[in-house]
Amino acid sequence: ILALHLAGKYKEISGVITINAALSVPGYESFEDLTEPRFIAEGKPDIKAEGIEEITYSAVPITAVHNLLNLIKFIKPKLSEVSCPLLVFKSEEDHVVPPDSSDTLFENVSSSIKKIISLTNSYHVASMDYDKEIIADRTSDYIHLCCHPFYKISV
Repeated sequence: ILALHLAGKYKEISGVITINAALSVPGYESFEDLTEPRFIAEGKPDIKAEGIEEITYSAVPITAVHNLLNLIKFIKPKLSEVSCPLLVFKSEEDHVVPPDSSDTLFENVSSSIKKIISLTNSYHVASMDYDKEIIADRTSDYIHLCCHPFYKISV
């Protein structure tokens, strides 16, 4: 979401690529007005593939949750300020961020060059999941076609 904020603020940014962008995190929303507990336990990473290890913290500070939720509130009404090329990856099944969060992003930016790609075989941590090669390949293609100053064409 920080990249979206920066892209809206600095028009010289060549493009933004998101993977399961968090414009809503239902698992954190119940902590919005709380000050306790100081730390919230984190569950197992949301990865469909077996045997993949993501390095994570066992708990997240509630202040970090508050910062994330405040950033989401700040960014959502400003999405239309994003006008650079945008590539959105969205897992159709995500247990952390609702897939419609990516749809909201896609529908509300003012980018004339934008594409959304559905990932059908990955959960939230898609860059480490079954669809990681799709993400890598499509990201590389997108950068060359959209964001590289020598190519600048629509996808």
